Amino acid sequence: MEYLNEETYESGKSKLKVIICIILIVGLAIGGGLIYLGINRTNPERIESLTNELNVDKEELVTLKNSLTEKNKPTTDEIKKLERVPFRGFTEDYYENQDKIAELKESIKEDTKTIEDINYVFEHGCTFNHNTNLNKYCDLYNTLEKANDKTYSIPFYMFGGFVIVAIFMSILPFIFILKGREITSFMTEQGLPIAKESVEKMGPSVAKMAKDIKDKIK
Repeated sequence: MEYLNEETYESGKSKLKVIICIILIVGLAIGGGLIYLGINRTNPERIESLTNELNVDKEELVTLKNSLTEKNKPTTDEIKKLERVPFRGFTEDYYENQDKIAELKESIKEDTKTIEDINYVFEHGCTFNHNTNLNKYCDLYNTLEKANDKTYSIPFYMFGGFVIVAIFMSILPFIFILKGREITSFMTEQGLPIAKESVEKMGPSVAKMAKDIKDKIK
């Protein structure tokens, strides 16, 4: 029975070691990963790479803007020409002129909106974006803004550190269970000399007390 109990104890001890190792590895991986993400987000090489990508995409948007402007130039010129027609009352010619202007503006509405959006983000940044042509540029712009903001990485450091500390705290009970026998043995070994010394000191006193009681009985 003693052998079986010892065998069970050693088997449980081995399983507990495996559990502790798994928890430790997973915790360090998650916590370390979060800290690495925080460091990587403000990495100078990453910032330089994002800046280069942003400049390339900005050039592409400038090219798109110039292309749309050139393509719609005849239409915008025609609109300006019609808008310069002198007003001579609400005649049939006036309403025809207004309808023509509205039709021409509608035909270049999307291109005009794209040009306006490009001008806006170049001047004010990507505070908002509803144009698919600007998705890549604004994604890069916002990512670069965060990369340049050192405080943006603080939450990653905090959560990463918290996970690591929490993991170590969570495995402490398992370690105490694992080392329970050794701790108990150590405490017993430390207590034995004290107990022995106490018994040795108490021996004569107990003997004297017994002798006094015996004399009184007599």
